[in-house]
Amino acid sequence: MALASHTLKATGIVCGMFAFVAIAVAGVNGNALAFVAGSTLLFGLAFHWFVSTLSIRNIEISIRPKATRARAFDPFPFEAELRNRSRWLPLFHPKFKATESGRSRSHTIVVPQTLSPQERLSFQFYPIFSKRGPQRLTVVEAYIHYPFGFTRARRTLRVESESIIVWPQTTDVPHTIFQRLERERRAASQRQLNSRNDAYDPNRFREYAPGDSKRRINWKLSAKTDTLIVRDDSAGALPQMKWVLNPHPANWRQPVDFEKALRLMSSALESSFAWRSLAGMRLGDQMLAIRSLADLENALDLLSAAQMDDTVSADPPYLERGDFLIRCDRNGLQILDWKLKGVFG
Repeated sequence: MALASHTLKATGIVCGMFAFVAIAVAGVNGNALAFVAGSTLLFGLAFHWFVSTLSIRNIEISIRPKATRARAFDPFPFEAELRNRSRWLPLFHPKFKATESGRSRSHTIVVPQTLSPQERLSFQFYPIFSKRGPQRLTVVEAYIHYPFGFTRARRTLRVESESIIVWPQTTDVPHTIFQRLERERRAASQRQLNSRNDAYDPNRFREYAPGDSKRRINWKLSAKTDTLIVRDDSAGALPQMKWVLNPHPANWRQPVDFEKALRLMSSALESSFAWRSLAGMRLGDQMLAIRSLADLENALDLLSAAQMDDTVSADPPYLERGDFLIRCDRNGLQILDWKLKGVFG
């Protein structure tokens, strides 16, 4: 167990100075009252030192995240379990210092109440992570000012939490992209509505395939052909969005531009998924189809751990219909559609 260390606070310094002055005056003048006052102050300092040392040595703490994924610069819930091992000494509002893995950024965990002897306490706190990627929270120090506040008693700890994945910070995505998609979606819906009662057309209907929605089955045509026939909406379907980013260092002026691009791409993925128009993403040589919430979470996990990579090609990627490329030029971030036409930046 690590030993406790003490740092004198202002009250402790003043108390010690008064104690030594009083004892010095008593030694010079023979003033018994000054000697008693000085001795009392020194005894108070020694008593505080002894009690705070015992208190800090009897603290146990464990922490665990309430989920597996967090968002950079958003409060994230952790649960702490605290135990006072002392059989007779209470703990008055201890505090803990916790740090992110790989960073000096610290968080202060404040215990909301006093712990009686042998008491256990569970409470939640909400640290804010500032770095994306796999992270841990590590409790590195416990400290208290009990009982008189003369010193700050502290003890070094090493209590690590389970690993979590911190997604990039959210940023604004231009709404003009989705507004255009919404207009196309309405036009496509109108075309489908007008064609529901049309006669059988091989270009508009096809046989049922596993995974097709039952709502798309045309029961009249199915009865005539003795097989399940569904509407084929692929001809009038909207182009599904695929977001593309090249992590080669030659495409980014500074690392901060790459970080901004990751934030924009993660926000674009979430916005596209909310608009039900997301097909996938391409990060360098890695391609990921996104069809469900689990796929979206995997894509954000991949972006969280992304780094600039000089092993991929630095050439501009080939874009297909529905692709949107995030890149950086001398004016900042840009979003280009599959026609290499700028829609943002």
